[in-house]
Amino acid sequence: MTTAWQAMRRLGYTPQLPIHRAIERDEAAIAHWRRYQWPAVKESPRGRPPGSASPTSVARR
Repeated sequence: MTTAWQAMRRLGYTPQLPIHRAIERDEAAIAHWRRYQWPAVKESPRGRPPGSASPTSVARR
């Protein structure tokens, strides 16, 4: 029995990432987002301790 990945490998496909970037890629916009937006996104919410989001969790009582 042949699996899909075995068949694709025989056809020359590999699980590698593409070499080329999209032509439409805007490096300046990406750099701006990483500098000004990403720090706000990656911060944890202040005032809330880390823990479970479960309504039955002991930590939320």
